[in-house]
Amino acid sequence: MDVNCASVVIIGGGVVGVELAAELLETFPTKRVSIITSAETLLTRSPPGVVRYCLRFLEQFSDRFALYLNCKVKSVKGNVYETTNGDQVVGDMAYFCTGIQPNVSVFRSHFEDSIKVGGWVSVRPSLQLDTIVENSSVVFVAGDLIDVHEEKLAQTAQAHASVVASNIMRLEATRRSRRSRASGQLVEYRTTLRPMLISMGKYEGVLVWGSLFFTGLIP
Repeated sequence: MDVNCASVVIIGGGVVGVELAAELLETFPTKRVSIITSAETLLTRSPPGVVRYCLRFLEQFSDRFALYLNCKVKSVKGNVYETTNGDQVVGDMAYFCTGIQPNVSVFRSHFEDSIKVGGWVSVRPSLQLDTIVENSSVVFVAGDLIDVHEEKLAQTAQAHASVVASNIMRLEATRRSRRSRASGQLVEYRTTLRPMLISMGKYEGVLVWGSLFFTGLIP
């Protein structure tokens, strides 16, 4: 980013937007930071206590921080972002933190039926591609693309990779032994609550695990 810019607009009030705002406010003592979000609050998937803690942290910088809830950016003229509520928000730079938009272009030409609403790719419990296309059982999908309701984290992608690697080895072992019951032997991926760390500046943060959370200094 241009360290000389005077103001920054962050579009999106999820984890990435909140972490970015905290980092900018703490690192650059003269920079103004604004968050614009269509939601009624920040961090909509987090427990209320986490939301309150993060909001209190940001409001320490109330002379340089502004929050615009329940609105979207309607137009941009120069460095002025007009919201659907009529606010005029100045930002020399803007960051779009509105969530993941999966890139499924590689699937469209061959597996169009596997792409669900929102652009996510449908998978079976084994993480094989869920499609009627012939020989698709050898296609596995993992990471942020898959249509599994969970936080898209590095640790979840690692869990996906473990399941995929195991199932590929099982399919190969079945092929070599000329057996045909591999599908019943495949490992199924089961989503589970995983801990998530929300960084708030250089030293503080929130460790969240389901409805439990711990705030303050994070080693």
